[in-house]
Amino acid sequence: MSRNSALTQKELEEEIERIMQNLSDEASALEDDDDSIADSNYEPIDDESSDSSDTNSTASPMLAQTADTNDDELSVTSGTNSALPGSSATSAPMPNTDTDDNLAGNAGAASDNMVWSIPTGRQPVLLPFTKQTGTEPHLAELLREEPLEMFYFSLINDSIFQYIADQTNLYATQVITDEADVKGTSRLHNWFPTDKNEIKKVFGLLSYMGIVKMPNIQAYWSREAMYKNSMASKVMTRNRFELLLRMLHFADNQDNPDNDRLHKIPPLIEKIVHNFKTSYEPSETCCIDESLIPFRVRLIMRQYIRNKRHKYGIKVF
Repeated sequence: MSRNSALTQKELEEEIERIMQNLSDEASALEDDDDSIADSNYEPIDDESSDSSDTNSTASPMLAQTADTNDDELSVTSGTNSALPGSSATSAPMPNTDTDDNLAGNAGAASDNMVWSIPTGRQPVLLPFTKQTGTEPHLAELLREEPLEMFYFSLINDSIFQYIADQTNLYATQVITDEADVKGTSRLHNWFPTDKNEIKKVFGLLSYMGIVKMPNIQAYWSREAMYKNSMASKVMTRNRFELLLRMLHFADNQDNPDNDRLHKIPPLIEKIVHNFKTSYEPSETCCIDESLIPFRVRLIMRQYIRNKRHKYGIKVF
């Protein structure tokens, strides 16, 4: 047949049949070599015995072997036709192979016999909680004899109020010194140093304002019948209160070499945290809550949470 000549229809069919026959032979060879593990239960059967008319003698050994098999074990004889009475085997038996069905059956049998138990290995060691919780004994004894507000002053004690007074006086001195052209009507001309007792009054008024709501700060000193309230005016004048709020400080502004945005807060927080640790011992199980302080001024720590009632603010824990 010429290289360039086209195959006839008959030649094409013969070529396809030859290729398919070769592929079939290769697949059969692979199947024969697939099982590398010999079957210990495999017993070859002669062709003559399979052709005999007495099929009961051939089936009896197979049925007896199956009956003796334990229910908890899986004995698979793949590639053989189970010879039942009245039927004859049509092909020679093949060694068994582990197929996916066999593996699934083994897994199912194992899960049926599995017993669940609490793991005991590599468990973390939990140290027992032995601390005495609640108010410290020395403070609890003090509260039995003193008024309840003494508990507040045990957390925010005189040393903290004195520290705030010192930093407030320092900041007021810096402001008055830096502002050379102070107007004659400015309240800065009326400034005089404060002390820890006056700082206590400022924080007392701020706590009172948190309970009794007014439209603005000036309303607490108003003489109108709608807002008239002598509580604030008995503590200090409005001008002095507003001037102290303007100068209120907790750290030295000039002592910030790293340009820390929070340098004005940590000194005060550290003092308060120390008093909390020495006054009260929390229980073993604690829940830390969070809150959003409404705040709209430009600040890098400000957060926006649109599902909150106050969308802008500073989150504290």
